[in-house]
Amino acid sequence: MKALKYFIFFLLIATSSEIVFAQNYEIPIGRRYIMRRYNPFVYPLYGDKIHYYDAIADTTINGNKYTVISPGICYDDLSYIRWDGTKCIRYLQRLQRDSLVFDEAWEIGDTIKHHIEQTIVETGYLQGRKYWKGLVGFTWVQGVGEIPRPPFYIEFDLGSSFADVLICCIEANGDTLFVNRNILHLIQTDINNLSADNISITPTDGGCLVTLGSDAVEWTATLHNSNGVTVAQQQCSGSEAFLSTDSKGTHILVVKAGGRVVKKKIMLR
Repeated sequence: MKALKYFIFFLLIATSSEIVFAQNYEIPIGRRYIMRRYNPFVYPLYGDKIHYYDAIADTTINGNKYTVISPGICYDDLSYIRWDGTKCIRYLQRLQRDSLVFDEAWEIGDTIKHHIEQTIVETGYLQGRKYWKGLVGFTWVQGVGEIPRPPFYIEFDLGSSFADVLICCIEANGDTLFVNRNILHLIQTDINNLSADNISITPTDGGCLVTLGSDAVEWTATLHNSNGVTVAQQQCSGSEAFLSTDSKGTHILVVKAGGRVVKKKIMLR
């Protein structure tokens, strides 16, 4: 009888563990996938820029809860994503049915139909997350999605002359979920090499123009006078910002981007 009680106890623990493991993963609202978008068929590259996919809402379709992913282009391109255990599923609005994007239970040797039929040839861990690599230019990262393409691309998506490559994925509170370090050297989400040398300043009537050496997703430019008083400030994106002020004399420009801070002395006349 005692042995039977222990058996039932351990059975309950095992069953409970399975239930926890099987709980469906949900994409939190506010998550942002930052992409490099470019046209690979044109040289020099045309339209090379930063592009975003955002988790904007939840919705229910046929009794299933989906997270709505917007590519910021038009509502026809929305992605409806849900998890069923280890399976990532996308609802195809045009066909009005679900389609399996990826199953995180797949292992080496499993043959999948993802873009094209291919075999998983490698698994491992990146930044604490399991990854699966296919034979033909395909990598899936656990809980993040596919990294060579938009995060939940599947074979039924309409073709485009533009290519989107995941640079990083961040949560609504700014925490970084995943970084694709393989392409950080190609294009940066923020200016990681920020220095006084790649900040140029052009004084003008009524202020000054601040230009960075390359685009940044978000950066801040603040101008302080010689007494330490803030006379102008801009929250910026891209590579340029104009700080408007009538203040004259010596000033300190403070630029914050990519977790770095650079200070530069300037003279406004």
